[in-house]
Amino acid sequence: PQRVIDTWLGHRSDKSMAAVYYRLRDEDSQSFMAKVPFDLAPLIRELWIAWIPTMMSCQETMPGLAWIEFERVHELQRFLDVVAVFEDEADSMYSRISHDRYDPAGIEHWDYLLSPLDCGGGLNGDDEEDRSVAITFTAGVYIPHPDLPTVLTRLQQHNRHRAFDRKVEAERSAGEQFA
Repeated sequence: PQRVIDTWLGHRSDKSMAAVYYRLRDEDSQSFMAKVPFDLAPLIRELWIAWIPTMMSCQETMPGLAWIEFERVHELQRFLDVVAVFEDEADSMYSRISHDRYDPAGIEHWDYLLSPLDCGGGLNGDDEEDRSVAITFTAGVYIPHPDLPTVLTRLQQHNRHRAFDRKVEAERSAGEQFA
């Protein structure tokens, strides 16, 4: 679907922000993200390091709420799998994410929005019946500002853990070559 969307919008997928970012050296990527004009930059960078692409974001889309738009629903699910750690309390971030229990006196809960995206390309002929159809959905999440530091910390921990796993696997593979 992303290639269809990029083609439909006239973009080349190798020119997308994520593609450009992944090709940069670490120093260049840090310099690039330092120029992003909002406080979500470290969080967005950690998402990209985790290979969870984003489309758009806003530090304060509504008072007290940040917003992140993901290209596909499953990328929002991957994000939630990283940051949603079970906590039993009604006022926990997990309860706000899952809408499991809600503490009306506490922090606002997270909200989600699916947005249809028509990437069918329009009419293939003169007849309306010849119209190609391709609907996909983007997925947005609205995150209360007080939860952002925890979200960032959990993404950083996830990425450190992944980096350690890759290092161990590389050492294991190198050891097997000489065994």
